Amino acid sequence: MTCRVSDLTSNDLDALTGLIMDDGGYSMRVFGRPPKSDAARDVLHTRPPGLDLESKTTIGLWDDNRLIGVADAVRGYPRPEVMYVGLLQVETDSQGGGVGRMLHEALVDRAMNDPGITTLQLSIVATNAEAAEGF
Repeated sequence: MTCRVSDLTSNDLDALTGLIMDDGGYSMRVFGRPPKSDAARDVLHTRPPGLDLESKTTIGLWDDNRLIGVADAVRGYPRPEVMYVGLLQVETDSQGGGVGRMLHEALVDRAMNDPGITTLQLSIVATNAEAAEGF
C-alpha cells in the first residue's frame, strides 16, 4: 500500500462523504443513528465557538485515489496550547492495517510543528470505547 496524507478541502467532499458513510457502525455506537448525509461537510467546517476556520485541521490518508482515512483536530481548544482531536476514522476494509497509526503520526507531526501547541488531546466516547480500544 502506497499512502499519502493531504489536507482535505471542499474539493474532497465526495470522497469524504463516502468514507464517513462507511463508518463501521461508529455513528450508531456514538449517536444512535446512521451517519447523516451532510456529516462530511461538518467534519470539514464545524469547530467550537470562538475559533476561526484556520484553527481547523482535517487531513486525509489516500491509497492512490481512494480516501481510506480521515482525522480532524482543532488548535486552541479547550485551551490555547492544546490541539484537540475530534475524529479519526478509517474505512472498514483498511482497519487493523496501520492506517489509524499513520493518521495519528501525521497529527502528532502537525502538533509538534505548531509553536503554540504543547498538548495533543482526544476523548473516547464510552459507547465506542471497545471499538476504539485497539487504537
